[in-house]
Parts: sequence; C-alpha cells; structure tokens
Amino acid sequence: MKERLLRVAKWAMYPAFYVACLALFGYLTFPFGLLKDRLIAEVARKGKPGQRLEIEKLSSYWFSGLEATNVKLVLPPDEPAPGGFGYPSGGADFGSAAPASAPPKEMVIVLDEVHARVRILPLLIGRVRLDFWASAFGGEIRGVAPLAGSNHDINVELTQIDLGKVEPIAIKLGVPVKGIATGKGAFTSEDGKTTTADGTLDLSIADLVVSDGKTKIAGLLELPAARLGTLTLTAEAKAGVLKVTKLAAQGADVELIGDGRITASTTKDQLNDAQADLYLRFKFTDAYRTKSDTTKTLLGDPTSAVPGLIEMQVPKMKKAKRADGFFGWHIYGPFKNPKFDPSTVDVAPPAAPGAAAAAKGGGKFKKSPGINMPFGASTANGKDDSPSPPPVMAPPTQPQRVQDDPIRMPSPDPTPTPQPTPVEQPPPPPPPAPVPEQQAAPEGIQPAPPEQPAEVPR
Repeated sequence: MKERLLRVAKWAMYPAFYVACLALFGYLTFPFGLLKDRLIAEVARKGKPGQRLEIEKLSSYWFSGLEATNVKLVLPPDEPAPGGFGYPSGGADFGSAAPASAPPKEMVIVLDEVHARVRILPLLIGRVRLDFWASAFGGEIRGVAPLAGSNHDINVELTQIDLGKVEPIAIKLGVPVKGIATGKGAFTSEDGKTTTADGTLDLSIADLVVSDGKTKIAGLLELPAARLGTLTLTAEAKAGVLKVTKLAAQGADVELIGDGRITASTTKDQLNDAQADLYLRFKFTDAYRTKSDTTKTLLGDPTSAVPGLIEMQVPKMKKAKRADGFFGWHIYGPFKNPKFDPSTVDVAPPAAPGAAAAAKGGGKFKKSPGINMPFGASTANGKDDSPSPPPVMAPPTQPQRVQDDPIRMPSPDPTPTPQPTPVEQPPPPPPPAPVPEQQAAPEGIQPAPPEQPAEVPR
C-alpha cells in the first residue's frame, strides 16, 4: 500500500511542478507595461473627448491583484449649463449676467496609491469578488465590489477624506470647500442592476467650511469663510430609489437643510444617469451677515430692510429667497449633470409617473394646487400656470359699465338708420312720372299745364 502511494505521488509531482512553475514565472514575467498602456488606451477610447489616464507605475499585488502608484484621472472641463447652480467660470450660474472670471479648466483626480485583487476562495463557488483600496485625498478608500456571480453586494468605506484636496468639488461649486469626510455605504442587488438595489448610506463631514475669503461669489465680491459645522447625510435605498432621510448642518455661520431622493435610471444601468430630485435650503446667520462690511453689502444688514447685493444683482437668488430667510433650490435631472432652479416651497416626494415625465421633458414644471411635485407639478420656476381671474370677470363688468354711462347708451336713432336701407329701395326715377301725361286726353278737355305747380312757389 505504501509503495503504491509513493508511485502515485511520483507521477503527480510532475504536473504539480509544471503548474507551479507556470504560475511563478508567469507572475514574474507578466508584461505589466503593456497592461498599463492598454488601460490608458481604454480610458481614452471609452471616455469623453479629452479624458485621459496617467499611471506612473503598475505592478503585481499578491498573486491575483494589481498595484498602481501616482494615478491621475484628467477630466475635460464641463460646458456651463444654463440654469445651473454654479457660476459659468466652473461654478454655477445664479442667473447673473456678469462675465465669467475664467474659462473652465480640467479636473484632476489624484490617487497616491491604489491596489485591487480578486478573492481566491469565492472563486471556488463561482463568485468573482474584488477587494480594492486607495490612498487618496489625505485619507483612505476601501471596499468590496462584485464582478460576476449571483451575489452583487457592494461595500464602500471612506476614512478621513479631506474635501479640500478633491479638486472637482471646488470646480463644480465655484468656491473652495474644506472638511473631513467619513462614511460607509452598503448596497445589494439580486440581479446586479441599480433599479433593484437596496442598502444604506451614512456620511458625515466634520468642520465643513465653504469659501476662503479670496474667491469671488458669482463674480461679485469675496465672501469670508462660512462655517457649517458637521454635515450629516443618511439615506436608505429600496428598489432602486435612494431616499434621503437626513441632510442637515447647523454651524455658526450657515444653516443647511435638505431632503429628496435619487431614482435609478430604467434605460441605462449607470449611476451617472440616475435621476436626482432634491430640495436644498440654506440660510446665513445674523452673526455672519454682520461679520464685515463685505457680508453686509453682499448679504444685507439684518437691521436694514434693504436687500443684499446678491439679491439685487442675481435674479435667481432673489427668486430663491423664502419668507423664513432661507434660500431654496430644487436640484433635479440626471445625476451627472443636474439642474438647479430657485424654489420657495418645500418639495414633496414625487410620484413615479411624474418623475419619469419630468425627466423626459427636461425639467419644466407646472403648478398644481395643494401638491408641489418636483417631477410633475412644482413652483420651482416661479411661475403660476393657474387660470387668470380677469378673463372670467370680464363679461359681467362690460354690460354694467355701459348701463351706468348715459353718454354711451345706445340710442334708438342709430339702430333704424342704417345706410343700406335707402340703397335697397331707391326712389322712383323722374322719367316715369310724365308717362301718364303723354296719354291722349278726351276731346274737349284741356289738360292742366305742367308748369303751374312750379309757378306756385313764385
């Protein structure tokens, strides 16, 4: 028995040695340079014109993974969208006619180090799960994502991410932003589609500060740094709809409140194509408005009835001003390119048919009494499409004014004196009158001279 096992082991050593050598030398001699060029070419081919990927070094990570250092993703500048929240220089358009201070510039996302590997054990049951980790923006990003199989769980965790180092955020908003972000998101989907995804999202940004006192807001004045404190965001996803359950920040300078939802696209299974429907409102505190002469001029002095310069010069900010002092904005449209409209009413969650219709119609809303729907009926455009009262009251007022005014009363004379009456019945022509006079008169009777009637007036 022992000799038999030795013979089997002897013949099994040859294929095992071959497989081990193949794996070892394939791992050591893998052409990572060609793979790096292939990744760069694929990003340039499938991305937007001008988008490119830069990798300083690409190497192996453990046995089933890759590791890259100094990775840069360069995104082309976005075209300024009309009606956006940012200023044309890369921030948003508040509706001001001021020229852009600078043309839009490229956005660069830098990852100091990133690695990803395929888990070996899940491969035994037919699942391909990818572990990833990245050192970026002063913190870490880690998580697990599926590549194939029936289990489609996604877990992402952020640790100490410095928003001041995330360049796209400052470019999109038009002002610098500082803060430390920490959060976690866990989602699962049975078929791997976003329309059936369920999960939760928890995110907090500590020491959030907007502006730096040097960048001009909407091209007007430099706004001092505004402190928002800690921003908390919690959301719950169910059947492809991510509903925001809490979005709030109450700092020493700015108070912010928001709600809404993000609905997965039914046509394209991508996050960028999801339809956003959010309502955001913020207010500057009186202490911040009186912080300096600049804030008094730009935002208005609380002790004065004169509005601030930002309301007088920026039409959209004036429309967004609510009675409670907040500025309200309705954010809707594709997640990759949302639109911002001023709104002074709280937006209720939309119905599914209305959301699809508004997303298809390009964000035009109609007001419905009693229900303010962002996708369907909404007053975010500041217009009232309800019927106007003057046309309804016009018929009763017109006859009343005619009766009260004796000068404009219709008299009986003009009614029976139309000009066509004498035309229809013209007087008999003069020639037929002497016709009876030309008849032969009886003998012995002298006819009356025709000139006698004419001599009477003499």
